[in-house]
Amino acid sequence: MGADATLVKGAYEANKYRGQAVDAAQRRLGDSLNEAVGKIAANKRKEEEAEAARKAAANEAAQKVLDTDGQSSNSEDEFYRQHLEEKKQEYLDAKEKGLPTEGIIKDLNTETGLKAGFKEDKIRLASNYVGKSEEGGAQTSGGFGLALDKDPDTKAFLEANIEPEFIKNEEGEIGIVGPDGEFMTREAFTGLQTSFEVDDESFSKITELTTTVKKMGADSNPEDTFDREEASNGIRDVVVNGNMSSLMNDPGFGGTSFVDDLKSGTIYNGGLTYSDLGIERVGDDDIISEDDGLSDDDINGVVDAFVDPKNQDWNVKERQDMVIDYFTTHLERNYNKEHNKVLQKSFSMQPGFQLNSPTISQTLAGRNQSPLNAGVTLPPSDDEISNAEVASI
Repeated sequence: MGADATLVKGAYEANKYRGQAVDAAQRRLGDSLNEAVGKIAANKRKEEEAEAARKAAANEAAQKVLDTDGQSSNSEDEFYRQHLEEKKQEYLDAKEKGLPTEGIIKDLNTETGLKAGFKEDKIRLASNYVGKSEEGGAQTSGGFGLALDKDPDTKAFLEANIEPEFIKNEEGEIGIVGPDGEFMTREAFTGLQTSFEVDDESFSKITELTTTVKKMGADSNPEDTFDREEASNGIRDVVVNGNMSSLMNDPGFGGTSFVDDLKSGTIYNGGLTYSDLGIERVGDDDIISEDDGLSDDDINGVVDAFVDPKNQDWNVKERQDMVIDYFTTHLERNYNKEHNKVLQKSFSMQPGFQLNSPTISQTLAGRNQSPLNAGVTLPPSDDEISNAEVASI
């Protein structure tokens, strides 16, 4: 982002030649504006340099963790030695006082495995960071997804804790200092990492469902229709049990994601609407558009706020339902691609039939209607079918 356009324009206006002497007040204004522009540019450079340095350090730390298989440092070894000594003393004190020791023995057995557990966490974090998806690049598997770039605070926190320093709270739990400066347990730290990983398992299940419906379409009869309700139930099971952040932000097929298609207005007929998002409309119609005085950046901001899991002002159910609808439509279009081939073969001997591949909005509007029942005509050649836009939303 460059310097603020208003300040740049003001500096220009204050300093340009006007065919007359520039008085002291105008010179001071020009100097002040130029100074402000310079500070903004300098601060921006510092931010970019700091971000680049942090990223480089995180990459180096992550690679070191992977190269050494998560080997612990001397400070980590000392931390665990002291921790186990305390547990040992707790056991001896209880035994001397005649108190039950079974729980302490169980804790000791558990605690000795914590070092191995944190080692696994370090390797997981390092692997996720090294293998993370980059904006505009190919989606990776087994790495952080694109949602992490949209949360710079969490990204900076994870980068700073590729090799975390362990601490103990007053209750004796082991963890680290969290992003809010408070104690964070190992489980919470692991959960934070997981929430930003690409949901490979869910995307794999959606791919399996896509393969299934394509076969159903290929094996269908001309009068058959796509069972959207059954397909939606299958997708719902995946979405409800999956990582919503990844399912919304990472491209599962066709090179675009739910968020990408939501912003481009290709999901619903007429584009994105306020009612789709479960919020009160602005203007005379329900469509979110420039007619409401919104720029593309404004519309993108609305979508980003809608999909932000931290934003409690948005209806979570609306998000979930839209994602389910999105992936179900993907299944429907793949079914229809194969079903149309069945129709083409069945009616190839009848002149005058042509098949026009439906748009996304037409697909949504004509749910559970086969082209036969809807009166859609078929093409005379297989080439027109194979070139139909049905592979992705």
